[in-house]
Amino acid sequence: MLEEKQRGSVQARIFAYDLIRSVAICSVVLCHAVEFVYAGTAGGFAYSLLHALGRIGVPLFLFLTGALLIKRDFTDESSIKAFYKKNLFTLFVSCELWIIIYAIYFGVLTSFNRDLFVQYLKWATFQELVPLTHWWYMPFIIVTYVTLPFLSRMVSGISFKTFVFPGMLLLVLTFILPTYNGLYANAIGRGPWDTVLDATFLGRYSIFYLVIGYFILEKKELKRVPLRLLLILGSISLAGCVHAGLRWDLLWYDSFWVLLFSIVVCELLFRVCCSTASASFFNARRGPSRLVTITARMSFGVFLVHTLLLPVVGRVPYPFGSHAAAALLYGVVLLLLSLLVVIVIFWMLRKTPKLRALIVHA
Repeated sequence: MLEEKQRGSVQARIFAYDLIRSVAICSVVLCHAVEFVYAGTAGGFAYSLLHALGRIGVPLFLFLTGALLIKRDFTDESSIKAFYKKNLFTLFVSCELWIIIYAIYFGVLTSFNRDLFVQYLKWATFQELVPLTHWWYMPFIIVTYVTLPFLSRMVSGISFKTFVFPGMLLLVLTFILPTYNGLYANAIGRGPWDTVLDATFLGRYSIFYLVIGYFILEKKELKRVPLRLLLILGSISLAGCVHAGLRWDLLWYDSFWVLLFSIVVCELLFRVCCSTASASFFNARRGPSRLVTITARMSFGVFLVHTLLLPVVGRVPYPFGSHAAAALLYGVVLLLLSLLVVIVIFWMLRKTPKLRALIVHA
């Protein structure tokens, strides 16, 4: 009985991670669909709301990365070297392959000439970003992978209580002050709150997201927080995201409201999957459960493909007068089309698993 309970708990956690990953990729696709549809417009409440829902995608991915990798054993040099060889080097090669794919894509759209070759060299050597809305994340995650073994050594051996002090300092410097200075300083008649304290060497917001994900998903530090309080915090933080979207030119990941809303969503999704009432449903491998699992497995491929398909989807005239309805429609179509393309690539490369892993990470 105990073994069955433990097995069910492990399966629930695996599915919880799949569900979080699926929600994350849906959010990322929605975010870019919203930005595409609303480009050149004044935005408004609907834009800010949909954009806020889309902004939690990257934090959810970072939460999962922290939960899965910080707990790994990096106690000796061989384990660190193995991680660099298997994970970091694979990610780097995958980036280079996709840069070639993107260069071919831009060559088809324009022309294959010397300028494109020069531009490709700049992309391949990470002098410039590929001009696609999602690509900033790839160099960002490469550097994150370089630091992860050392972050794991620092964090995995301490309790959440020990992390509170440095965590609060990083929270203030990286999230609260930028949010205050960008949103509220001028509104209350005061100038920005400047500080000479510098958190750049800590990786700014990326480190915080990774560590918080580890404590939420692996250590379950929020399990005692009442559901009602979570829902209240979620509502307040979503309202803060919408307000920030109306005031700021760009709602970014250093917003305190994005951080708080992402934490609440992550914890709620985790609780749903790990609750006793949900365990039997998620372990039964029903249709919705399989769809979540497939979406999660193909999520990184969808992430790499979807911006290439966005202009194609965007050419289809939408039958609505509302930008919000168009953004939702484009988001759904883009997600399904990207998922289909990745599944086809997955099937075509079924006999070359190493190449398949580099292209679609599945």
